[in-house]
Amino acid sequence: MNLEELAFLNQQLAGMLKSGIPLEGALKQLCENLRRGRMRSELVRLESELSKGVPLQKAVESGEFPEVYKTLIKIGAGTDRLPEILIHVADYYHRAAILWRRLKGLLVYPLIVFAGAIALSLLMLFMYLNVIMPMLRQIMYNGFYGRGDESGLIAVLFLVAAPLVVLLVIGLVALVSILFPDIRRKLRRRMPGYRESLLANTAATISLLMKGGCTFRDALALVRTVEPDKVIAKELETWERRHAEGHGKPADIMEGSRFFPPLFVWIVAQGADDLGEGFGRAAEVYARRADARIETILYVTLPVSILILGAILLAQFVPVMQAVGTVLKSIGM
Repeated sequence: MNLEELAFLNQQLAGMLKSGIPLEGALKQLCENLRRGRMRSELVRLESELSKGVPLQKAVESGEFPEVYKTLIKIGAGTDRLPEILIHVADYYHRAAILWRRLKGLLVYPLIVFAGAIALSLLMLFMYLNVIMPMLRQIMYNGFYGRGDESGLIAVLFLVAAPLVVLLVIGLVALVSILFPDIRRKLRRRMPGYRESLLANTAATISLLMKGGCTFRDALALVRTVEPDKVIAKELETWERRHAEGHGKPADIMEGSRFFPPLFVWIVAQGADDLGEGFGRAAEVYARRADARIETILYVTLPVSILILGAILLAQFVPVMQAVGTVLKSIGM
């Protein structure tokens, strides 16, 4: 589901509810302004069920919305805080969408360079096999009256093909990493800004749930349930157990954490008795840190990508030119 679209729609919906428009009417107006797609289908279904008298809690539960979103809407449905919760939800998904979009942007330059390097390597190999090598062979045989030595040409062929083989191996390793979730998660944690974004997202989700009305333990349980990263889920389970045992201070609850650094714990602890506020501050700090790291890497990635592409082309071009020079020199040209 498109997070930016979800954020925008919730912001609009909150404004309509605040102005006194009933929920069913607000949903109908939103559907009229939406193009066809998954989001419109969900809102149409929700509006239809509400018009039939289905309670909002039940109508939301049967939809394809994120679990955190469902929980917050069900909490807001039983109170008069639904517009306020929708605004919190809109802010949360808007920040999450911006962060994930910038993370994905980190992959754009490397993917362009990778695809361009493979394409140019294939073109160089094709040109060498079908144009340069036959031409050199013909020159050699004409120069040596049928006794040309092709060992040098074969050696150059291996040098031209080597970068392509390396690139294909890298592509195969990347494909295997994508197909296996555990490997993929370990690699993603090493992406610049990704770990900080995970910390920010986890803290923001806990803060959002607590602001919506969830207790700290319920928020931990829900986030742990929907968290795909096993390392984070395991640590949240530990926090949940310690809180149930009577530990109330963040330092005691998060003691010995491997994934969540001491700075994270310290920021959360600054919220004193308001853990939701503490997690909200941690989310802001780590979102800014993730954004700064991503911004720095984006500035570095473009020139580095160009240098890598140039090095690959040079590694293929130089042996070909040397072979041409050697052949021409051997026949006295």
